[in-house]
Amino acid sequence: MNGTGISVSDIRQWITCPRQLYFKKSAAKKGKENTADDDTPAFFESAVYRELLFAAPSIVLQSLNKDTQDKQDKPDTKDRKNTQDTSRRGIDAIKLTERLKRAADEIAADLQSAEPPSEADQFDPNRPAEKEETLAFNLLQTAERYGPALFECAADPVSEEKLYGFPRLDLYGAPPKVLRQKEKMMPYMTRTSKAPLNGVWESDRVAGTAYVMILEQEYGPENTSDFAVADYFGDYRLFRIRAVDRRKVFRTVRRIKEAEEGKMPPEKNIRLCGQCRYREECRPKLKSIFSKLSE
Repeated sequence: MNGTGISVSDIRQWITCPRQLYFKKSAAKKGKENTADDDTPAFFESAVYRELLFAAPSIVLQSLNKDTQDKQDKPDTKDRKNTQDTSRRGIDAIKLTERLKRAADEIAADLQSAEPPSEADQFDPNRPAEKEETLAFNLLQTAERYGPALFECAADPVSEEKLYGFPRLDLYGAPPKVLRQKEKMMPYMTRTSKAPLNGVWESDRVAGTAYVMILEQEYGPENTSDFAVADYFGDYRLFRIRAVDRRKVFRTVRRIKEAEEGKMPPEKNIRLCGQCRYREECRPKLKSIFSKLSE
C-alpha cells in the first residue's frame, strides 16, 4: 500500500459534510492544505487524550480487583446475573482517575519533547481532573456493559494504525486498532467527542464498515468480524455491520471519485458552516448557482 486512493477518513469527512471534503481536496491539489489548527492548545490537548485512549484499556485492567476478575472468569450460578454490576464495583473509580491523569501528564511530556516547544503545547499538570473523571466514568460504564473482555482485546491488539487496503475500490485505511475477538478481526476507532444517546454517529458507522471491508481483504471474510467498536472517550459502542452500510460505502466512494474529478457536491452540512474554514469559498459558489436560477 502506498496510501494513494480514497481513505476511510475521506469517507467519514464526506458523511459529515461533502463540501468540506471537496474543498479540502481542492486545496491539497493546489498545495494550499490548511494546517493552521495544528498549533493550538485545543489541538494539542486532543492529541494527548487521543493517545490516552490507546492506553486506557491497560489502565482499566490494572485497576480491576483480582477477586472481581476471578469471579468473572469463573462465575457461579448466583453470580452470573450480577456480573456486570460486579465488574463496575470491582474498579476503584478514584484510583482509575488518578492513573488516567498521571498517564495523561506522561503522554503530554512525551509529545512536548518530540517536537519544538510552543505556546500551544502547554498542558498544566495542576489542571482540574474533569476530563479524566469523565473518561473514568465512561470506562466504568463500558465495564458494566461488556465486562473486562473487550478491554482485554483492546489492550492487546493485532495491530495499531497499520495501513490496509481494498485495491478493487482503491480504498485504504489505518484503523487505530484491530482487535481479535473470538478469533475474528474487528476494527476499533477512537473518538474524543461525546457519543450519541444510542448507537454510533452515522459517519462512524460508515467508517467502521469501510474498515471491516478492508480487513476482509487482508484476513478473509471468514476471519473478520461483522462488528466494529467506536470508543467515544471511554464509552465503547459495539455495533453490527449491515448490508445497507456496505452499500453506502460503495456509493460514497463513487461520489468522492466524482468530486476528485471536479464535480462539487450539491449537499452540505449547514450546521458546520459557522466554523468551517472553507465557508468563504463555498458561499460564492452558492451565489452563482442562485444567480443562474434567477436568470
